[in-house]
Amino acid sequence: MCNVGDIILVDGYKHAGRDLSKHSFVVLDNDAGSIQGLDYTIVCNVLSSFKSDKQKAKKLSYPGNFEITHDDIAVSSGNTKDGFIKTEQFYYLKSPPTS
Repeated sequence: MCNVGDIILVDGYKHAGRDLSKHSFVVLDNDAGSIQGLDYTIVCNVLSSFKSDKQKAKKLSYPGNFEITHDDIAVSSGNTKDGFIKTEQFYYLKSPPTS
């Protein structure tokens, strides 16, 4: 089970009707619920890394994006990239069943 504050890697998810592949998320809540009949087990914000200084400046110009430096987090894979959280986007995800 995910805990609040965990950084998780999601293999696939949908955004604006598009199927997207692997991406990191920060867990905000792990109380299960339902929205319009769709069940979820965790609520997250998406976490992205910067690709360049130009992209960093652009992404941080949006008021809902919050910078995260690699010193702010401890990632078991040893990720040393700086990035940002999109704080205005909430993702309601269903965790895979545990065996």
